[in-house]
Amino acid sequence: PITQSMTTHFPSELSKRKQAQLENLTVDDRGVKSLIEDKCYRGAIALISRLLTNYGQGFDQRGNTSNKHSAQSLQLWYTRLALLIKINELEIAKKEAEPFGQLTSVEFFYDHQQPQAFRSKHGSMASFSFRLLLAAELPLKLNKPNEALNNLLTILEVTRRIHKFFTDLGKQNEADFWRERKVRVMTSMINCAMQLKNFDLAHQLFESILGEEGLSETIKFSLGSAWGRT
Repeated sequence: PITQSMTTHFPSELSKRKQAQLENLTVDDRGVKSLIEDKCYRGAIALISRLLTNYGQGFDQRGNTSNKHSAQSLQLWYTRLALLIKINELEIAKKEAEPFGQLTSVEFFYDHQQPQAFRSKHGSMASFSFRLLLAAELPLKLNKPNEALNNLLTILEVTRRIHKFFTDLGKQNEADFWRERKVRVMTSMINCAMQLKNFDLAHQLFESILGEEGLSETIKFSLGSAWGRT
């Protein structure tokens, strides 16, 4: 729609804009980042499609089991889905997210890949943000807060166990890291509770988060402000 309007009213400016993009754009992660910074979200989505094809993950190669996921390809998928949600292309995002499920399949873990490729790496290749997007952000946008809440409860249980594990070992940095993730999950749960109009649950979650040790004053202030608005 923006391009159509500029074509009608500012054709000379549109021409300059396209030339500048073509001259500076690189067909890689930097090109995607540049388009996102310029708020050219549809352009970024299109470029990611080209990059995914290079990883054997393009639409013309769906179902080709010989093309395995990698940390890089999963990050591209995360960025693409996040952008689709941002521009409200929810049906496309829903369809493209389906093969990932909740990222629990073995194909999304380093341990499933060829040992010589990732000898020193274990665990999930997908980012924590990708997990939260599939678990909560997309279902909430699709008006499925109950589904999002159930997904988040599963993630919360895992993050609590990992946080306790590092706390018991006395590894403070790791414990702090996983506490922050636990807080992120509970914050997403508050969004679910608000969409469900379950204010009692929202209040319980606020209390639980603010009861965590080591929270910065900025986070406490932000949470207190949000709690007051509920």
